[in-house]
Amino acid sequence: MAQLWSRNFTCMFLANLFLGISFYILMGIIPLFVTEDLKLSESYVGLIMGAFSIAAFSTRPLAGLFLDSFGRMKVFISAIILFILCCVSYLFAVSFVTLFIIRTIHGLGWGLTNTSGSTIAADVVPISRRAEGLGFYAMAMSIGMALGPAIGVTLLIAVPFNAVFALTIFLGVVALCIA
Repeated sequence: MAQLWSRNFTCMFLANLFLGISFYILMGIIPLFVTEDLKLSESYVGLIMGAFSIAAFSTRPLAGLFLDSFGRMKVFISAIILFILCCVSYLFAVSFVTLFIIRTIHGLGWGLTNTSGSTIAADVVPISRRAEGLGFYAMAMSIGMALGPAIGVTLLIAVPFNAVFALTIFLGVVALCIA
């Protein structure tokens, strides 16, 4: 039976895990950041979160073209760098407009990160174990979904938003180094 947990697959799994935790920390704290730090109403939360989702969704159809044109790993690394830069940008979000722009760009990067990462994972998994491997790969994101919001909201009890944003930057850098 072909080896599933090769060096390349393990690295893709771990990069996805750290990106997932970082992403879901943000999903848990951005609504609080909008209402508590920026002092905006809850209706703005929907606009901010929606901008991210629409951008991430709209990027995916083009992602395949980018992957085939520029190379899977180049797109993946570039998208992780964009992800990190957006995490850094949250430190400077002082208004609805700046946060809306950051979230939109972050959504574009997230769409590219997910699509390129999944494609690379499919490439490095042995064909005979593809379903199993991609199941494990997706599980990394599910772990991030379970841990991220709890980590982010729990940290906010003790530290300010900027410290939590710094953690998302760190996790993104870890993912970049692993990738």
